Amino acid sequence: MIVRFMNFLHDHWPGVILLMTFALVLSALCGFWIQGITEHKWDMAVLWTGIIALATAAATGYGKFWADSKYNSPPGDKP
Repeated sequence: MIVRFMNFLHDHWPGVILLMTFALVLSALCGFWIQGITEHKWDMAVLWTGIIALATAAATGYGKFWADSKYNSPPGDKP
């Protein structure tokens, strides 16, 4: 089961990163809204940590795709 899940993540990594980005933005908006209505203080460092983690995941995935396309595949073929 874990292997199937990891294969799914490997095959659909752009969609997973977009879904995680949507969840992060939604949680940030909810946090700002709750912070505005109540006296609850939400730590904004969590938001920036999530943004940095998602940007790193996207850059790593794109870098792997670029390297596979350029160096590991014949010209004109998909990696």
